Amino acid sequence: MAAHRPELESSYQHHRAGSISHEERQHGVYDSPRLAAEGEATVSSDLNPKIANRAGNGESGEVAGPRRKRRRITPLPPTTTDFTRRKRVAQACQFCRLRKTKCDNARPTCTYCLQHRARCIYDDEVEVAAGAGNESGDFSNGQGLDDGSSQDILMRLEEIKDMLKQAQETHERTARLLQSAPLSFSPLPGGVSFNGSVSTAPTVLPLLDVPSQAAPCVGPSPEEAQGQSPWTTSNVGSFHQTPGGGTDSDRVDMASARRSPLHALRPESLLEWAVFQPILSDADTGIKSFLFESDSGDMAVVEPKGAGRGIRDDAYVSLCRKFLTHVHPRNPLLDEDTVMGYARDIEENGLRWDGASCLVLLACALATYTKPWRQSEAQTDASQVGSAQVLSIPAIPDSEGRPEADAYFTAAKKRLGLLGCSIQDSQCFFIASIYEKYCLRPIQAWLYIQQASSRLQAYLLQQGQRPPPTTSSLQLEQRIFWSCFRAESEFHLGIGLPSSGLEELSYPDAFPAPPEMVGGDGLELAGDSYDDGPSPGLDAQPRVLQQQRSWSYYLAEISLRRTIDDNARLVYAKGPEYWMRHPAQVVQQCRDSEMQISVWHHHLPPLIQFDQGQPPKNEFSDGLQMRFLEWREMVLRPVLYLVLHHHLQSQQPQQALPADALPLAAKAVEVCAATIVHNVSEQRHGGTWFVVRRPFSCACLIIAVALHPASGLLPPPNWRSLVKVSIQALRSWGCEAPDLDRMAGVLENMYHEACRQLSILEGDNSNNNNN
Repeated sequence: MAAHRPELESSYQHHRAGSISHEERQHGVYDSPRLAAEGEATVSSDLNPKIANRAGNGESGEVAGPRRKRRRITPLPPTTTDFTRRKRVAQACQFCRLRKTKCDNARPTCTYCLQHRARCIYDDEVEVAAGAGNESGDFSNGQGLDDGSSQDILMRLEEIKDMLKQAQETHERTARLLQSAPLSFSPLPGGVSFNGSVSTAPTVLPLLDVPSQAAPCVGPSPEEAQGQSPWTTSNVGSFHQTPGGGTDSDRVDMASARRSPLHALRPESLLEWAVFQPILSDADTGIKSFLFESDSGDMAVVEPKGAGRGIRDDAYVSLCRKFLTHVHPRNPLLDEDTVMGYARDIEENGLRWDGASCLVLLACALATYTKPWRQSEAQTDASQVGSAQVLSIPAIPDSEGRPEADAYFTAAKKRLGLLGCSIQDSQCFFIASIYEKYCLRPIQAWLYIQQASSRLQAYLLQQGQRPPPTTSSLQLEQRIFWSCFRAESEFHLGIGLPSSGLEELSYPDAFPAPPEMVGGDGLELAGDSYDDGPSPGLDAQPRVLQQQRSWSYYLAEISLRRTIDDNARLVYAKGPEYWMRHPAQVVQQCRDSEMQISVWHHHLPPLIQFDQGQPPKNEFSDGLQMRFLEWREMVLRPVLYLVLHHHLQSQQPQQALPADALPLAAKAVEVCAATIVHNVSEQRHGGTWFVVRRPFSCACLIIAVALHPASGLLPPPNWRSLVKVSIQALRSWGCEAPDLDRMAGVLENMYHEACRQLSILEGDNSNNNNN
């Protein structure tokens, strides 16, 4: 029995070696060349240490015989699975990434490249070609780039240049076609028509087919998106800035924000113009942000004149009704009946620590701090502005109701920290941002907008599949999404801080759906009326008309915001250096944009239409009139820059200015004067901080025209009064916002220095009629 033991162990060893080698070869354990070099002894000792010990004790003869007959274990060649790289997420082709469009990653040519007859190139194809070159040794030591590869690279660079040129030509051709072709309309869901009546046909708004970097990528239709989540991330990255590098100073600079094309639109950018250097001090020239370089930031609080009444438990319903009448129409993101139901419940049962109580408290705070819109008597023709208008601006803005409003807002803030990521929670943060804007605290308002947008993103990503289109939750979701998008775009233009990333969501709906409204003889709103009066039917018609105006304004503002942002990126993307080198292109862009503005104004709904040079008849026409003045000043400013700086660089070879550059620049001066008149407002609302900052830029441009008569431009005859009005308006609101007070100081210094230099050049008796 003992004689057969070595054979059994050898047989077992042979069977075990075969099974283990086969099993472990599947996992790549024995696929190493080391086994072939070390021979059978290594295999034997590794497989059965006991047999190896017996061989050392004199039993090697019994074991060595069978071992010599065993086959050698040869390593298998490496399989492809051993070196398989991890799959990467599909990336867009180079053409789609260049155009900032969503790529469907179709091979060999995506749909977008196929439509535009462009060459579709994917980065992974280039990497595969490069990897093949590396494996064959073609690219070792930098010798792989032969003449053929170099020619291929140059050809692709030429293709990219052709793409850019083709995109520019396409935009110019589209603008020229607008003169002979009707403007395309995009249908909107809902029942409000633009003639003020209610119809069953979809509402339409004018939309130009301009590639957008600011607008979210509109996703596929529900039929196309069936089976997939609509909350995908698009390739659009409009607001994100590249982080700035380290600096030698001990503070963070605004370098990343300055790289945005929209930086040239901010008031601080004007201080970099060469025409202002003779009248600016060294301290004023280095200002990068009035907001972040002002003392105390936006933490200043107006001292109350007296003790407020605090929270009134019997005023929730009346204050919410006032909120829905005077505040909510500019941003109709809430369901009116739901808000009134919350208010009645709180009056009966008291406040709770939930989102409904927080929403009602915020509405009461805004209602307490709001006064009805009134047509300003000070709004006259810009040429009629004189010393009387300067004296009519109050030294301190009206802050009546602030202590009581703060009491409601403080109670609401205690509940904001308990909120989650529902639609109602995002609504609460959005309305909190409106209150902060009422108080001229833009940084705090921006923080609340970030909270509202971030929680909305979390809600959308958690939901995955969208609710049915008939549910009211979908309408509320659309409203809060586009309200947050519009607010973030406004803050990015004014402050320069990045967005929350909301615009990167591929949101399916291009516009929010208006609520159902009944016109004609019914005169009733859909749902219960939020009017508790004895005869709600008597004022139902004005209420329906107000709601139609509200939604016409709301939809027009959303579309205008996207169009203006696209226009700003087109005009300001390359900056002043490009303007000076290509004056003809700048003037052509200005003409095209002016035509686009005219078409837009012509297609506004009659309910919110306004006449140029005439006082607006309602608050919505007032808001749109100021928006169009902002748009026109934005597109005309590059031409004014050309005319003002062209004679300063006459010693260098410069292209001659086009013939219509001077008339367009003169029109820019007129728009600046009208902007000052229409934006010097005493009324407090959510856009007051943004509106008051615009006269600073316009007054600076008028001073530049007066300071450089060699440009061929003439300032308005009453330009000194216009500048003084701007300074006084900034001083007035500067009592609550230190950054506005700083702007007033800089503008006043520029004005006095310009007057001093003009007196030296023209004599002390010149322009006395302008004081």
